[in-house]
Amino acid sequence: MIPGNQDSIKNLEVIRIQEKTGQSRDSPSCSICLGVLSNRSKAIRMPHPCFHIFHQHCIIKWLKISNTCPLCRRTI
Repeated sequence: MIPGNQDSIKNLEVIRIQEKTGQSRDSPSCSICLGVLSNRSKAIRMPHPCFHIFHQHCIIKWLKISNTCPLCRRTI
């Protein structure tokens, strides 16, 4: 595996998840840790073209090991 570029990691878009009332069962989840992406968690949206979303701490840890999206394996 090739680690992600530090500049690319720093430039990732940090977002806040907006949950709709009554939608907790359908809340998005982080496919790295399988935890729910809630209003209280910081998340990262991967760049175009995949736009996959992960917990910030999960994807940062992942990108220190690999320079690809954990879902679609696109290089960032």
